[in-house]
Amino acid sequence: MTPIRLDIGTLLELDGIVYSVEQRLGSEIELRDASGKASYVTDATLQQAWSESRLVFQPRTHRGRILSSGQTNVTAITLPESEQHKMIRYWQFGKAMFEASQAAKLNARTRQEIAVEVSRMNGWVEPVPSAATLYRIARMWIGSNGAALAHAPRHAAKGNRKPRLPTRVEEIMGEVIPFRLMTPQRLTMADIHEAVRAEIARYNERVTAAEKLPLPSYSAIRHRIRTMDQYRVVKARLGENVARRRHGIFGPGHEATRVNEVWQIDHTPLNILLVDTDIGVIIGQPYITAAIDHYSRCVVGFYITFEPPSFLSVARCLEQAIAPKDYLPAQHPAIVNAWPCHGVPERILVDNGREFHSQALTTACALLNIHIDYAGRKAPWTKGIIERMMKVVNHSFTHKISGTTFSHFLDRGDYDASKFAVVPYDLFVKAFHKQVVDVLLREVHRGIRDIPVLRWTENVQEWPVLLPPKRDDLKFLLSKHVGSREVQHYGIDFLGLRYSSDDLTRIRRLPKDLHTADVSYDPSDIGWIYVTHPAIEDRLRIPCTAFRYASGLGEWSHKIIKRYTAEKLGKQIDDKELLAAKVQIATMLEEAFATKSLKHKKKMARMLGTGTAQLHGIEPAAPPAAAGPPLIEHQPQPQPPADDDLDVSDMTASLGMPTRENKD
Repeated sequence: MTPIRLDIGTLLELDGIVYSVEQRLGSEIELRDASGKASYVTDATLQQAWSESRLVFQPRTHRGRILSSGQTNVTAITLPESEQHKMIRYWQFGKAMFEASQAAKLNARTRQEIAVEVSRMNGWVEPVPSAATLYRIARMWIGSNGAALAHAPRHAAKGNRKPRLPTRVEEIMGEVIPFRLMTPQRLTMADIHEAVRAEIARYNERVTAAEKLPLPSYSAIRHRIRTMDQYRVVKARLGENVARRRHGIFGPGHEATRVNEVWQIDHTPLNILLVDTDIGVIIGQPYITAAIDHYSRCVVGFYITFEPPSFLSVARCLEQAIAPKDYLPAQHPAIVNAWPCHGVPERILVDNGREFHSQALTTACALLNIHIDYAGRKAPWTKGIIERMMKVVNHSFTHKISGTTFSHFLDRGDYDASKFAVVPYDLFVKAFHKQVVDVLLREVHRGIRDIPVLRWTENVQEWPVLLPPKRDDLKFLLSKHVGSREVQHYGIDFLGLRYSSDDLTRIRRLPKDLHTADVSYDPSDIGWIYVTHPAIEDRLRIPCTAFRYASGLGEWSHKIIKRYTAEKLGKQIDDKELLAAKVQIATMLEEAFATKSLKHKKKMARMLGTGTAQLHGIEPAAPPAAAGPPLIEHQPQPQPPADDDLDVSDMTASLGMPTRENKD
């Protein structure tokens, strides 16, 4: 900043009003505004106003013009290096000539000698400016009180400043261009040019030959479009979200000061085709649900499955993320390092997918004391950490494996992923474990300029992790809560199955109006349900009476089997028929794998249970203490529809199973 001396004629802006310094009257300074009104202030008043940023001095050029916004000292560093050098040279020449003029009057020869000496002292090899240029430099230096920016190039003042088109043409363009440009139809620049020309042509038909207007060129239209507010243009043509992405400013989003304060969770399809280990055929692209700790950037958990994004995949991911990773040495011996990340997070940041707004997830997180934060609609940058991690996984991991599908069809070219798919599902899950533990956790993360696992281990000493009281509590808290069910003398009816054990007698012994209990279950294993009752302190884990059928069976697969059996038999079914149908459908699925499309194969893999929880360290429910209650034939009571999106009819049709529509 060039210092400003409060001399006569100095311009200043005080509280938004521009004044000029007229004279000093003792301890006061006379100021006059543009209307000629005089005001009197003291040096102390001006100093206080300057400290409070109410006073701004306006430097002048040598001709008394106020420096333009493009000539402020703030933007001097934006000048090209060559122009900065020229500005400094001229400023040095002006300073030297001003100092020499204090001792004697200068002439053209003396100015030339001073400039030569200044160039020699600074090692400049450029030719010394002419006498006339040096004279202008000296006047500019004096007139601007030694402001260096007064010598900066004024490119904006160069060239023709007068409009080349008549005022009426400018008015027509100002009306037509916004009207045609800022519409969802997204007219091209050529269309807008033709619209302007047509409007001017209509105008020319109504006036005399002397009043006819010239037609603007294509470049004139393009220039005016480029000088418009681009945010408003894109918002009108493509929508506010696109305009914000292209021309907005994005802040850092959520902040975290410790581990397990904020986790970001998201899903994405992985760009790879996987193979079934047992059958040896291509299944399709799996989904991954992953959680990453905001503070340390550690991947705390993930779940890879053919199950579409749902409460189940989120619950599985959270279960693996919260529990200690003590399963690694036994199930993944190739992993060299430990995976220390675990514990209950304080908050999770998710998008607005239906599964994240489900009542099941809301209840599960409330029981674990986890607050759910939702990112803005169509605003992925608010959870950019998990978005970046998903991109890294697909681009730096899956794209290097045989069978990758790439992210975009243009990247594939003639590459046929189905011909190169050789990686089994279980091997891929093992490899991804190693990628997370031995690579992602231990390479420097650019966002924090640190190694994630080191940042975790250091911070966890100050902020110890939180865990549920018991391991089984975690599985219960992340189960799907379905509300209350009545405890009958034979047990509880749920999903068309019966659940019973001697533990339910503790509820049956209560008064009859208290025979209703809350039920929760794991959608991936309907062999068990959890039963809680206000009058009973502990939680009951009740097995299905058809345990051989229901153990390890998912809810989605169970509904497929029920649909198939009901359509085939056309009557109410019992447990034996369900068990037989389960075996029959599994055989049909294995045979259909060889002929069905990848879309159907993915559904079949979901049906068969590919995507086992054991590979992710999630232990299945143990069988009952005995061999399990015997199969009991019963007539299940009708159940209300579950809160899910099970595509049952599409699955049965893909297998060629009979439906009500094609039963004949």
